[in-house]
Amino acid sequence: MMKHFLIATLASATLAGCGGLPPGGPTQLLTSIAPNVGGTNVDLASVPRPTAPDFRTMQIRHGDGRIETRRASASGNFVTMTEADGCRSTRSLDWFAPASAWSGCGTSRNWRTAKATVREVRSIYPLQVGARGTYTRQARSSTGKTSSRTTHCKVTGTATIVAMGKSNPTYKVRCNDGRITRTTWLSPDLGPLAYREVHSRKGVREEWSRVK
Repeated sequence: MMKHFLIATLASATLAGCGGLPPGGPTQLLTSIAPNVGGTNVDLASVPRPTAPDFRTMQIRHGDGRIETRRASASGNFVTMTEADGCRSTRSLDWFAPASAWSGCGTSRNWRTAKATVREVRSIYPLQVGARGTYTRQARSSTGKTSSRTTHCKVTGTATIVAMGKSNPTYKVRCNDGRITRTTWLSPDLGPLAYREVHSRKGVREEWSRVK
């Protein structure tokens, strides 16, 4: 039974990503980082809503080859993730939900630190092919800026990928808020194993796969 977890990079979910890419571009995720080795018709059991974080520490390999360790601390139904550059983000146990707070994240002077009200409009759980979820978020930054976004998520299929030194069957989940598309390859047993974040104008902002 999956207890998957927000690896939140606010990074990942709502801010500027910290990862880089080699010259090969966005197609390299499934060729050099987490290659699809088992096709896209994997038979997987549905995944219930998470009730606990799956890990306290994770190690990831970015698209440029960098290895980074991210650490998490849980409090009630929320998890705070600290990245190597000091970015701290908090969200619910639901990996796909937008972050509700972040500090020291990204490069924007107005949005490095902020708090937000996040509401689940439609649940994506139980996770299975074709499932959809919707979230709204109203954020206010430490400099007084405000922002409202709606995020739509869909389980678009399944795939077997290589991560953590072995082949893993995963659900492929794509979330879009009108500006950024975030794709997660999520194992029912291990949680998120690979991730890609693409800005509609700026291209790939972050992509990684788990090392452990």
